[in-house]
Amino acid sequence: MRLSMKKKRARAMRNNKELVPLLSTHKARIIAISGGKGGIGKTFFSVNFAAELAEKGYKVLVFDADINLSNVDILLHIKSNTSFRDFLDGKIPFENIIQKGLCGIDVAYVGDELKQIMQIGDNKLHRLYDSFQKIGNGYDFILIDTQAGIHDFNISLITGSDHVILLANPELTSLVDLYKMIKILASNKNNMAFHIVVNKAGSAENAGNIFYKIKNTISEFHIKASVSFLGYILTDSQRVLESIQKQTPLILLNENSSLRQCFLLVANSFLKTTRPVRKKTFFLDLLRRH
Repeated sequence: MRLSMKKKRARAMRNNKELVPLLSTHKARIIAISGGKGGIGKTFFSVNFAAELAEKGYKVLVFDADINLSNVDILLHIKSNTSFRDFLDGKIPFENIIQKGLCGIDVAYVGDELKQIMQIGDNKLHRLYDSFQKIGNGYDFILIDTQAGIHDFNISLITGSDHVILLANPELTSLVDLYKMIKILASNKNNMAFHIVVNKAGSAENAGNIFYKIKNTISEFHIKASVSFLGYILTDSQRVLESIQKQTPLILLNENSSLRQCFLLVANSFLKTTRPVRKKTFFLDLLRRH
């Protein structure tokens, strides 16, 4: 039987050698996850990355903002919800569109209101970010699964986030589109920092070579942005397909697989490089004394 979230949090605190508590003194960290083109596995990555954080005891909300291929609901086995337009129109609060998914992950998504979202104005965008701030105390991380590529709504979501994870894969067209995306984002906000994850990698060496191509190209064209290598996800079409068909995160189906280890390493790398300042608790102080 899978552990309850409360037991997972307690276990995570016991197993963490540094005893970092799970509740932040700040609002939830907002993480935008994007890529240069569609079909690179962005949503699959987002769901399993969120599941890995949840398995560690963190409270996670996934906001599916992929207005063309919104399918986080499918991967986390939840019913469709078409209330996002009502939220944008001020008829309901953001909390009303949040649903419970597998692994204790909460999910909110835009659905199929393509025209409505593409024409979103500043007032409605501010309403969205105000809602993130209001619900922020209830979460450690809010993951935004954005649409691939660049348009105004995407730029606003990415540049307004605390952290940006960009997916790359070995295909040349994917890399070219990623370069363009980084250049455009860097022109919209100074000193942007991007975490790069190489998806569908053939090996660790292959992933490292791809990252250095990205880094060298950014340097060569004097793009004012920094990139860091967060990790890689090995290609494994059979296990990915099984996960999608069973509507269950891969990390639950194949807990000891090399693919699961990739997600674990990426999550650990992210937590180490972006660790927020967190408040102490009475329970934590008690543990520190022993």
